[in-house]
This record gives sequence, structure tokens and C-alpha cells, in this order.
Amino acid sequence: MAPRRISTVISWLVDLGIIIVQNSRYILSTQTINQRVQNIGFDNPDEPLLPNPNDLNEYTIVQQRSAAAQETIVTYRNNAAVERADNVHRDLVNLTSERIRNAGALPKFNQLIDLATHIGNTDYIFEMKSTTANNEKSQIRAGLSQLYEYRYLQNKPQARLVLVIENPLSQNESWRQDYLEQDRDVYLVWDGNNQLYGNDRTRNDLNFLGLIP
Repeated sequence: MAPRRISTVISWLVDLGIIIVQNSRYILSTQTINQRVQNIGFDNPDEPLLPNPNDLNEYTIVQQRSAAAQETIVTYRNNAAVERADNVHRDLVNLTSERIRNAGALPKFNQLIDLATHIGNTDYIFEMKSTTANNEKSQIRAGLSQLYEYRYLQNKPQARLVLVIENPLSQNESWRQDYLEQDRDVYLVWDGNNQLYGNDRTRNDLNFLGLIP
């Protein structure tokens, strides 16, 4: 009776594409699972979003840093709640997280960080900003400082930082792309009709995003 039930469950999982059969072995289909799982949210900003399973001390470090920066975290958390109510901000998150899932990875977020993921051997932290001609300077400055602080709070010094903005930079602010990418080592990505754009270096390093020139 038990073997028959197990066989039925396995057949059901295979039909759904959750597991695949390779050389008489059953393997979880990561791609299928990631496509069906929405963004994974973490309630507490003092919990590692991208934990290293071999370093449990990382939890202590993140908790200590978050506790020390509690006042700043409250401000960021309140600002993030306002930003996430914005349709443009939500669209940027959804567009980017879809690309992450298509790459077979899981997009994560918490009360502060818009998106974070681990692909290959690399961690990524994303900050989304709605921008207009009137606020692009202040939004880019805010996004830049937030990315650095989030990386510190999460104790991920090697994580790649990605700033995703609503519109391409205006002519007066176009110099900021070189400043961000060459001087600050922050990748700049922008939306355009539900497509993501970036320069040659960004497209190469973030090829999982499917960026357009």
C-alpha cells in the first residue's frame, strides 16, 4: 500500500515538473520551483538575506550591526514602505525579480532591501528608485548610500550592488553613470517600456537580467 502511494505522489510531482528523473534518480527541478515561488520576504532586517551556511557567526554580526543602526533602520523602513506603495517602484521590483527567477535563482527581500539574490558564486543587492527629471539627483544619491549601508548591515562586503531606476539619466545627469559604475562600482540599470537597459559592462556582468544596449 505504501509503495503504491509513494509511486502515485512521485508521478504527480513528475507531471507537475517539480522533480525530474535522471539515471533512475529523482531530482528537484530548481528552475520549475523558482518560477512558481514568488519573492521570498524576511520580516526582520536583522536576519541575513543571503546567509553563508558555513558561517553561523554571520547571524550574530548582522544582528549586532542592525541593533547599532536601529534608528536609521526605522527611518529606512518607513521610507521603504512608502516607496513600495508606488506603482513604478513595484513594477521595477517585479520586472527584476522575474529575470532573477528566469535565471533559476530566488529573489529575496526584507523591510529595507528591495531585492537580493545569489547567482553562481555571487551575491547581489538591488535598490529600486522611481525617477523623474526633478528628482533623479536626489533619488540616485539616496539609492547609492542605501546600497552601501545595506551591504554593510548584511555583512556582504563582496556583494555586487545594483541601482535600478525608472528612466534613463537626463543629459545633465548622464555623467553619473560613469561615476556610479567606474568610481563607486555600482551597476546602473534603467527601465524603458518594460525592458531593462545597461551599458556593455553591466550587460556582461549581469547577463542574467537580459539587459538591452
